[in-house]
Amino acid sequence: MGAREGPRARRATPERQALRDGAAEPALSGLTISERGGWEGEEVVVDLDAASTGAALRAAE
Repeated sequence: MGAREGPRARRATPERQALRDGAAEPALSGLTISERGGWEGEEVVVDLDAASTGAALRAAE
């Protein structure tokens, strides 16, 4: 098997790419909550930097 062969050499199918895209948002949200979040009553509150929030909104478009 050459360097370009094997499972990593194959391109992702559209279905697999959609699955990855769908998993990315909740994973990043969970990471942000676990690193910066805190409970206030029954709600989780996360302080967000305005520049990061803007960049995330632009990337989502």
